[in-house]
Amino acid sequence: EDVSGPLALWAGNESWPKDVEAMRTTNPAEACIFVFSLRPKEGAKSRNELKWMNLPYWGEGNGLNHVFIDRSDHRSFMENRADEYGRAALAVSQSWDIHFVPGLDVALCLRAKLWNPTLLALKELPVWERKYLLTFKGSMTHKTRMLASYHGDPSRGVFIYTNPVFHQCQAATSINHPFTGAGGAKQVGPLHADCCHRTRVIYNRFDYMDLMNSTFALVIPGRAPASYRLAEVAASGAIPVFYGFDNARRPYDELIDWHRFSFSVPLGADWENQFIPFLERVRNDHERLARMQAEFKEVGELYLADHDVAATHRAVIETMRRRFEFSGRRARRNLAEGIADFVRRVARPSSGAWSTRRHAP
Repeated sequence: EDVSGPLALWAGNESWPKDVEAMRTTNPAEACIFVFSLRPKEGAKSRNELKWMNLPYWGEGNGLNHVFIDRSDHRSFMENRADEYGRAALAVSQSWDIHFVPGLDVALCLRAKLWNPTLLALKELPVWERKYLLTFKGSMTHKTRMLASYHGDPSRGVFIYTNPVFHQCQAATSINHPFTGAGGAKQVGPLHADCCHRTRVIYNRFDYMDLMNSTFALVIPGRAPASYRLAEVAASGAIPVFYGFDNARRPYDELIDWHRFSFSVPLGADWENQFIPFLERVRNDHERLARMQAEFKEVGELYLADHDVAATHRAVIETMRRRFEFSGRRARRNLAEGIADFVRRVARPSSGAWSTRRHAP
């Protein structure tokens, strides 16, 4: 069908990007999809609590053509999606391959937590002129972050620091003051408490904004594959390096050709002998880096580095628009063009004796 007109019925009062306003309708009869943007606390509730099945157009399709956008990084009931979401599409941060349905779900990028002039000023600095080669600083919310920290090498400009989160160390601050819970029971052993303290001391030596002055910036899963990190990397203008995405989807992978301006490191990579030397070589290729930085800046401003929800909504709707367009007129056009091209190739005589006439009945 022609999808140049309205695409979605938008439910909610959040901002709608002006450049896709033409695809919005308030008439359900014109809508191809029904879009709902969940508030953070709503994403943690079950469908029974929210009564999604009572939505006016949920119908016998059990949520078909409904899209839920959940911009938090908590568990979004992906394991029980058939019970919780029916046949609805999920635009979520929990884009692990085991639960993600390609062609239906959308892998989100979370909004940046840090958005200030210092971060934005870095965007104009050429990446090959920056202070560090590769950096990361963040909480140890996923085991991949701990693995990455083993590869830090300040002598080569690689600074990777992680900090145990509260439930790993609780309130332990030193070997003499472990955390004690109800009834005085020690929640963390003395050795663990001392280790947490020393880790925090090292972690706090380095300023997050200073570490963003880097040619390359690691993007590692946190509580979900999507984290606040990617939007902050986009805002700073560094080149993203994905690590730990072997079994996860990168954000908006139907819209963004990540291979053009980012790198991806498998978990089993040899950092010391292969990956870090590779980054050092790329850092000297100024022409390549300038192209990557410019393209990532354009994509980041459009889909990633927003301080409101407009970019998220734009990316989700554009993904849906392309899907509808492909399954409709574009699919038929491509099929027609493919048949015509096949007929031309068969009808074109090749060298020697082969021609269509020879095979005519």
